[in-house]
Amino acid sequence: MEDKHASNFMVGLIIGSLLALLFWYWNKSTTAEDGALDMLDRYAASQRRVRELEAEVAALKAAAEAPTPVEQPAPKRRGKSAGAG
Repeated sequence: MEDKHASNFMVGLIIGSLLALLFWYWNKSTTAEDGALDMLDRYAASQRRVRELEAEVAALKAAAEAPTPVEQPAPKRRGKSAGAG
């Protein structure tokens, strides 16, 4: 009788240990998944910011490289001058 109780105890201990291991692994994997999703969200936000900054830099370069308009001298009038006559 004593032997039967010991074997039942061992079976229960093994089943309980496996359940605890299963719960631990599930908890660990879901926590890692949440962390990975958070990391992907941060990565997407940083990529979006990089694209914005690259667009700003390109716009500033284009503005700096654009030729500035040079004022042309006023055209000379043809015809009679006021002093000649």
